[in-house]
Amino acid sequence: MRSLRRGDSTSDRNGAIVSIKDICDLYNTDMIASIAFGLRSYSLRNTQSEIGSHCQDIFRPNMRRIIDFFVIFYLPKLVPLLRSKLFTESHSEFLRRVIQLVIEERERGGILRNDLIEMLLTLKKEADLQQDKSHFTHHQDFLAAQAASFEVAGIETCSSSMSFALYELAKQPLMQARLRREIREAFRRQSDDGSESLSYERIASMEYLRMVVEETLRKYPIVPLLERECTPTSKKRFYSLRPHAECYARRGMPIYISNLAIHHDPKYWPDPERFDPERFSALNKSHQVPMSYLPYGAGPHNCIGMQIGQLQIKLGLIYFLRQHQVELCDQTVEQISFDPKFALLASEHSIYLKIVDCYDL
Repeated sequence: MRSLRRGDSTSDRNGAIVSIKDICDLYNTDMIASIAFGLRSYSLRNTQSEIGSHCQDIFRPNMRRIIDFFVIFYLPKLVPLLRSKLFTESHSEFLRRVIQLVIEERERGGILRNDLIEMLLTLKKEADLQQDKSHFTHHQDFLAAQAASFEVAGIETCSSSMSFALYELAKQPLMQARLRREIREAFRRQSDDGSESLSYERIASMEYLRMVVEETLRKYPIVPLLERECTPTSKKRFYSLRPHAECYARRGMPIYISNLAIHHDPKYWPDPERFDPERFSALNKSHQVPMSYLPYGAGPHNCIGMQIGQLQIKLGLIYFLRQHQVELCDQTVEQISFDPKFALLASEHSIYLKIVDCYDL
């Protein structure tokens, strides 16, 4: 259990009590470091790693960052005037330095690895063959920005989703036992096929895992507010919302959709506060009202990272629950309250759970 402990964790002879979000942060930092930066960060082994520290900086709120986030998302036209930034200068320099070093190492050593860096190098080679000096791969900031987008979208969102899922599973031991049985069966079948690790197809076939993840995102949509712009299909300047509401939306008008409110509307989700993965069984999904489930948005502007985000969450839950189970403890909050200062959906208080070793899988 040593790899699960951080500075604020305690342990007893029955297991370790940890802030589960911290553990999920470390796992997702390792994942994004590998996917986006082409690096092995070993954050779960070394909680003070440089890349882990930098990745967490962007989500540590202070007054300046809260103002910057507000301007960027709600008053974007003022960004040049107020010079609002999503990243601090030190973090931006860190991203540029890391991406440049990794790219130079890849080009020098000829290493092939199926990740973002390899994709960028392929695009760069194609641009060189066409002698296109204006191609974005020749600009360092564009390269760093691609990795930064993975960092922003892939760490906090997935770690929060995982921690909420583990919290709910700790409250529902029978659900957790059912999921752990499915994990055990998946590894047994994979072993019968001659492989020790799970394939993508095997993970996709785990129905109860899918149901647990989808119900977690229903109850806790990490991006609780969707932003869109009114673009009527006709040439009219206004779009009527009748018969649903007695008002109009003007062309170009920003529209904010609370998917958190929709996900907790008893009209679409009976007893919405209850965590029930059965809502997403094959039979029940066929009866869902269209557009009532929006954790990734919908339509042509839905989340481009939906598939990789779901896979990241599923892999984390699989390998965590393969050898550990989560239980409530005296420090566990009775009910999740959301942090009003955070742009994403996050618990206001640390979620402490007891982690118990289980080697039956």
